[in-house]
Amino acid sequence: MDKRREEALKVAERWAEYLKARYGVKRVIPFGSVVGEGPWHEGSDLDLAVEGLAPEHFYRALAELERMAPPWLPVDLVPLEEVSERVRKHILGEEKMPKDPYLALKIRIEGEIENIEKVMEESKLLLDRVDKKGGVTFVEVRALASIVEDFYSGCERIFERVAIYLDGGVPKGESWHKELLEQMVGKGPLQARPPVLSEETAERLDDYRSFRHRRRHRYGFELEWKKVRDLAEGMVDLWEEVKRQLRQFEEWLGQKAGEGGELT
Repeated sequence: MDKRREEALKVAERWAEYLKARYGVKRVIPFGSVVGEGPWHEGSDLDLAVEGLAPEHFYRALAELERMAPPWLPVDLVPLEEVSERVRKHILGEEKMPKDPYLALKIRIEGEIENIEKVMEESKLLLDRVDKKGGVTFVEVRALASIVEDFYSGCERIFERVAIYLDGGVPKGESWHKELLEQMVGKGPLQARPPVLSEETAERLDDYRSFRHRRRHRYGFELEWKKVRDLAEGMVDLWEEVKRQLRQFEEWLGQKAGEGGELT
């Protein structure tokens, strides 16, 4: 894995020169696991922050990098101008990720919790707007469905972090999304961690995983407003329960960090 990470860094250097020459970007900054901010694993992306890439060129540049990338290396471009101040400081090295793996994982979970809180606020604003005007359009149906999908994707990113940091990686195969959720109910196979979620909470979250899977394989015009709204309204108390259980898990991470931070 270290060899692959070194290869990814060399790719990042070549691409930085390419983006500067072709698109006139000011800076290209690799961040994340490729620079040692977390475990490098089989599914790691090459995360590149770019400054000065014109919005109209973004997807073209990303597509070009994807075509040039080795088969084993997913790539993600992040416009530096669009990230939050916290993420910007992290990318620029103004705020370092702790070397203690338990504390680093705790901070990453906190970052995703902040993102999901924003998703929840978007859902509330959209539902309030629909109720106020007394009707719904296909645009609002699609928008709310996207928000519901974001909710589960945010939760799943937390589960992926836990699996990568503590369990030796995420499951493989076509059903890995479902298996990952199930993995959060049990104790970690390698680190003897406590469960992240209760069985009841995981079962409720599985409805949202199922919705996301179905939505990705259906046309948006097939969405039914009532079903989407029911899921959105159900997110409110579900998220509070998920968050409560994540806080309990974070307490365990804090205790392990206090013991010295070695993964055993």
